[in-house]
Amino acid sequence: MNCIAQNSDGIIAYGTGEGSFVGISGTPSGTPGFQGAGIFVSTNRGRSFTRITSTSSFGNINSMDAEPNGQRIYAGTNGGIKYSDNGTTWTASRNGNCLEIKVASNGVIYAQSGVAIVRSKDRGVTWSVITPVNADIDRASIAISPEDPNYVYFMASGGDNRLSGVFRSTDGGDNWEMIIGKGTNYFDPLVAGLTNPQGGYNNVLTVNPKDKNHIIMGGVYLAEWKNGTNPKYIASLNDFGGANPGYVHADKHVLKWDMSTNPPTLICGNDGGLFFSSDNLKTFTARNFGYIVTGK
Repeated sequence: MNCIAQNSDGIIAYGTGEGSFVGISGTPSGTPGFQGAGIFVSTNRGRSFTRITSTSSFGNINSMDAEPNGQRIYAGTNGGIKYSDNGTTWTASRNGNCLEIKVASNGVIYAQSGVAIVRSKDRGVTWSVITPVNADIDRASIAISPEDPNYVYFMASGGDNRLSGVFRSTDGGDNWEMIIGKGTNYFDPLVAGLTNPQGGYNNVLTVNPKDKNHIIMGGVYLAEWKNGTNPKYIASLNDFGGANPGYVHADKHVLKWDMSTNPPTLICGNDGGLFFSSDNLKTFTARNFGYIVTGK
């Protein structure tokens, strides 16, 4: 299971297949990823799921999202962008490997398609390329401000798996500015140490729901950028025997917000489980309850 989305009718769809992010063949230092088996759908709010056999040819389902106020669910796959209004019948929308797809609160859709950033204003029927001319994209994570759907960000890694730049648009993707340049030895959240770039494996971005000019970047490290300041790391990779309130495990893949708290709680999903911050990113707490995924 690689991604999940739920539409306004309560239909839940999840996609399978890790091959775009984790090699299918195992190595001495890593396990193989799972092959995709298509999309699975629940129409009873998760009590049971049915495999949609017509989607088994989609390859890896890399990313999913749904309209905030509509039926349509979108899937970014190795075989291109697909959409469905009922979870059962899927329509091909655009060719090309899609690693990321996000829907803004106004219904505009943004996606990475191949080495391009693309946008649809008509519910995925047609797409336009809106890639900045100075962008080097092998994988990109996209984030849209909940406050203002015109504020769109993406963080890109290049073919070398290092940070190639973070870009912002304040007009819904018509124009872009590079707010963070290519990674260096002093700042690159996508690189472990100085020698192990992992931008194709861990690359995730979110916008503070209370501040459209504040983003949180997840890679090997967790980092932030605020308008008018330099980017900085905000968490440690060292646990210090369980006594470090700034510890967040390496390799971030999911950043979500719990809006039921004040301030909102950031939830970070990574190779070490789930970590929560409910105090404006000052401290983090592991919420793993002894769940060990490595078998150690």
